[in-house]
Amino acid sequence: MNLDRSVYIRRLLVMALAVALFAVAGCAKPARQSVEMGAEPVDPVLINAGDVLEIRFAYATQFNESQAVRFDGKLDLPMVGEVQAEGKSLAALRKELQEAYSGQLNYPELTVIMRSQANSQVYVGGEVRSPGLIRVRNRMTALEAVMRAGGFDPKTAAMSSIIVVRHKGDERYGCKVDLTADLDGKAGKVFWLQPGDIIWVPRTVITQVNDFVDQYINKMIPKTGLQGAITETGGVTSRAIGVQTNF
Repeated sequence: MNLDRSVYIRRLLVMALAVALFAVAGCAKPARQSVEMGAEPVDPVLINAGDVLEIRFAYATQFNESQAVRFDGKLDLPMVGEVQAEGKSLAALRKELQEAYSGQLNYPELTVIMRSQANSQVYVGGEVRSPGLIRVRNRMTALEAVMRAGGFDPKTAAMSSIIVVRHKGDERYGCKVDLTADLDGKAGKVFWLQPGDIIWVPRTVITQVNDFVDQYINKMIPKTGLQGAITETGGVTSRAIGVQTNF
């Protein structure tokens, strides 16, 4: 294989990798800076279907209830029947329940506690040993998520180019996060994840070229179309999120 052909194939593989990582994102806006995205405030907690709520009465403990929000977003409670919970904050639901129980109890003081959240999870994929959904019980960093996914393969994982994709309403955007300082024990900015984030650990080396070509070029490109542009340095800039990747 001559040099020109080798360079062409390498660039084509890089472009295919960018399509695989970013075409799914479908984001019109450019990438964020990791410092900016990692410091974004977490949205207020709203109740969703599947969340488990505990309702505790101060003076009528016999009505204490622990219940999962149904798929239609409702709870079915003693004396007051069905109550819409999905989409409300804990404080708003508490106020509504106190008003509903005021006609049933002399002292309808109660507390609503979130015991578990159905959508409080992140997805970790790529060069990790156990890719998949990970439950987020408290705030979690990008490095913690990778470790919870079984850790990474030091021979193939590009820990300097972790991709984090985030959803906010109808907007989808992402950034590149460098975790090498964390792994070296150096002080740096912590990247905090939010529920629903997607963390992708890319590869540093393509070890099986034939498999890569079949998976990303033969199968992926006909479905998505090319969404990147090769740079003069042999990298590719994805229009999906605007993250540039170089080999």
